[in-house]
Amino acid sequence: YRDKSACRLLLEKLGLPSPGYKKISVDFLREKTETELAATVGELTYPLICKPLDKYGSRGIFIIHNPKEIRQKALQTAEYTSCEEILIEEYNDGYEFNMMTWVSDGAVRVISIADREKTQFAEGELPESTRNVYPSCLIDKVEEPAVSLLQSYIEYTGQKEGPLSMQFFWKAGEGIQVCEIAARFFGYEHELTDMVYRFNMEELLLNYVYDNEYVTKMLEAQDIRKPLMHGAVLYFHGRLKQI
Repeated sequence: YRDKSACRLLLEKLGLPSPGYKKISVDFLREKTETELAATVGELTYPLICKPLDKYGSRGIFIIHNPKEIRQKALQTAEYTSCEEILIEEYNDGYEFNMMTWVSDGAVRVISIADREKTQFAEGELPESTRNVYPSCLIDKVEEPAVSLLQSYIEYTGQKEGPLSMQFFWKAGEGIQVCEIAARFFGYEHELTDMVYRFNMEELLLNYVYDNEYVTKMLEAQDIRKPLMHGAVLYFHGRLKQI
């Protein structure tokens, strides 16, 4: 749930949709020629992104437009990780989503699905997440396949209870692709479920410990198609520069 490489291998094993990828060692990046590096990812479709295997929160992710950028961008990613390998994968430019669920008795119960919207700050840079909007305007398109995918995933991992979140993509005519699956909730966004649905995450977690029957009632009452209002978390990005 925290190792992106292990997650990708499992998705591949289960036949679940995710972007094409390659794992490359940092030593390989330093030693091989541009031609050899290009051949290593030759079956992937550009643009690509490189990312650390052990980070989250979109840290250390860079976009690769052509073979000549592989070494430079991938070595930038390597600065963000203590692992000996990094991940290079196909870049999906479709709609992006944050989905939070709770697993109860081995079944995935949806708490929320949000639109994860991005802004491109400079030409050639990977667009950065700037706002997550609740509820998603594409719930009817993505909820059923996303729940089905997560259900297949936990049936293999054996998760029976607790938090489960997924970031994923969707394109018309192509369906969904997994970006990341984690056994946690998204930072800050517990406040959005409270604002939009009056679904309080602290109440959920406390009752999971002290009154599990009430957790079932909370999940049964949650209807992601009936928000009390709309809400969003907005991210303001800064850069370290001399003024």
